[in-house]
Amino acid sequence: MKKRSKGSPQNRRTRGVSRMNAGMNLIFSKQGMDDTQRNTLGIAYHVALSQIERGHGDETHFSTLACAMNIGIVLAESGAGAESIDAFKGAIQALVRMRDRADKTGRWGLDGDGIVDLRLAVSLHDSQLEICSRRMVMAARDEVHRRIEAGTVFKRNEEVEA
Repeated sequence: MKKRSKGSPQNRRTRGVSRMNAGMNLIFSKQGMDDTQRNTLGIAYHVALSQIERGHGDETHFSTLACAMNIGIVLAESGAGAESIDAFKGAIQALVRMRDRADKTGRWGLDGDGIVDLRLAVSLHDSQLEICSRRMVMAARDEVHRRIEAGTVFKRNEEVEA
């Protein structure tokens, strides 16, 4: 197969499309998310909470909720619902209790207070996704990963940090 030179018409067209797509992604990332994007992000943690409430939870559901709650904290710290930080921390403490219980019993279930705390935090996170841009959510996700690598989330038997 013959290679095309950088100056060939085909390569110039491809570069133009790539630049246009990059520009559209930049514009899109500064705008709020549409309903489809919010639903796609929200489905995972809503399903996880539902499965746990029905007694069918597992470690994957735990991880999904933990990630969503930590993203919620980072978004709140950046100004998207700053008053909700304590609610997210309460939800994370409920998840830690659930994980500790699962280690002992093999069952992934929440206590009564944990269910209340998680439902509230999930609702607050839904509200955050309505006002945050895609860029803000992705930056919050990246910050959560940075904090996980630094070891500042989900410390066993210690104060939970976000």
